[in-house]
Amino acid sequence: MKKINLLIVVSLLWLTSCSNDSSSTNSETPTSRTIYVAGYENGTAKIWKNGIPTVIQEGAIIYAMQKVGDDLYLAGNIGNNAVYWKNGVVTILTNSINGANVSVATSIAVFGSDVYVAGSEANAANVRVAKYWKNGVPISITDGNYNASLNKIKVVGSDVYLCGYEATIPGVNGSGEVGKYWKNGVATEVNMASVTDMAIVNNDVHLVGYQNNGGAKYWKNGVIVTLPSSGGSQIARGANSIFIDGTDIYIGGVDNNKAAYWKNGILNLVGSDSSVIRSIYVSGSDVYSGGIILNNPGSSFSEVTLQVWKNATNVPITLESIPTYSAEITSIFVDN
Repeated sequence: MKKINLLIVVSLLWLTSCSNDSSSTNSETPTSRTIYVAGYENGTAKIWKNGIPTVIQEGAIIYAMQKVGDDLYLAGNIGNNAVYWKNGVVTILTNSINGANVSVATSIAVFGSDVYVAGSEANAANVRVAKYWKNGVPISITDGNYNASLNKIKVVGSDVYLCGYEATIPGVNGSGEVGKYWKNGVATEVNMASVTDMAIVNNDVHLVGYQNNGGAKYWKNGVIVTLPSSGGSQIARGANSIFIDGTDIYIGGVDNNKAAYWKNGILNLVGSDSSVIRSIYVSGSDVYSGGIILNNPGSSFSEVTLQVWKNATNVPITLESIPTYSAEITSIFVDN
């Protein structure tokens, strides 16, 4: 899955051993709102409700979350298999054996009684095929000649929108990649290395992502702009998440190696050095964003702190979490 990385050489292990949690106080959480955060710590998939963790699955990762009424849907991985959970009950979408046909589930969308999960699965030639599953049935989006993956799925009526990337060089990862979005299987190329998130509002397609050495990008209906920056290296800039509230457009990511979000193109730095926003959500007049902070950047293994910020302030909402070398917040949702 393509996401924006900090300008730090860090090894974040996807799967390690599980550890216990320690307590802290979440004094910033409004009593009228419930803040859900999803992600993983030390190879254990977790959600946090108002800062308090619940283990979903050991040896697993959560990449996406959607709450529909009283039901909580999650998408991610158990080992090398793409899965999703509904209220903690897992559905395994693939069958990877001995490291073959590795798959990943990066996004989930629920429409009526249908559950859509997007991601990728390696074919027999070990080429990642962009695909989604509708009620467990796989639908391939790319032909399997070039590595590709999906980062987000949205369902609007009978239309299925997807975004991600596809490589242009056979068998090469990390170079020659082109951002794309698909509507009902028809691809549109976007001038980004990867499209990380999308929103569909009144038939308008909003995309965010990044261009290698080119900064954080926002795209609407074919028009692309580079988001403003405070300076620094282009590599340390990127957009990971978009949320649209009425006429206001919020984009979360990283700028100059600091967690940042843009509101209608105006930059707000919220994090310290070596931090990044992975997911953003707006409730009322408050902006909630989830991400990570590297506590000792520059070392071979940098300790990671999971973090939720409220509005453009350096006063964070602290999760009940443990210092770790392998952790990520991947999704945030606020229930009023």
